[in-house]
Amino acid sequence: MSKTVSWMAGIGLMFGASLTGQTGCKPDDGVCLPSVKSQCVSDCSQRCGDVGECIFGCEIGQFTSVDQCTFDCNGLGEPCLQSCLVTVDCINLGCNVVTDKLNISRGAIVYNRSTKVWQQTIVVTNSGCTDLTGLAYFVDSLSSGWGLTNGDGTTTGGLVYKKLGSLQSQSVTTITLLFSRTGATVFDYTPRVVSGLY
Repeated sequence: MSKTVSWMAGIGLMFGASLTGQTGCKPDDGVCLPSVKSQCVSDCSQRCGDVGECIFGCEIGQFTSVDQCTFDCNGLGEPCLQSCLVTVDCINLGCNVVTDKLNISRGAIVYNRSTKVWQQTIVVTNSGCTDLTGLAYFVDSLSSGWGLTNGDGTTTGGLVYKKLGSLQSQSVTTITLLFSRTGATVFDYTPRVVSGLY
């Protein structure tokens, strides 16, 4: 009896991913490292130098509330408000990254002669075990000379993104990205998807 149990346990260890995730969904582990918030506040404060209002804004930003930035920075000027918003942006983008829960298939970049723009088709599958909402697709480290022209959202820090909407577990969506190009730099970027951004 004990040999049978041991043998079954061994099989479970060897094929645990298949046995515990027959639907193919990935475990929904937290993706926000404890250091994200403190790092965002620290980076913000360093950029402020000795400007007290700016540093205060960075510290308020750790509560990740745009409304609180507006309220607490009232009367302290733009340095406070802008640093607060940048910190909120930094934390949200760092703590809500769900790229590892998705399967992202990027098509080739092609030139559309009728519209005179470059375009790329993206197929995104939610391979996680939970539904995801407010998904935003970012093109990090986009090659010099290229620009995303059909973004439909902008972060408080000025980063443009393409909305993916909501994706239920194991569901699929397709979007088309449009790009402008100047120069001859080869097209490349790193995809990043953030949830709950809008």
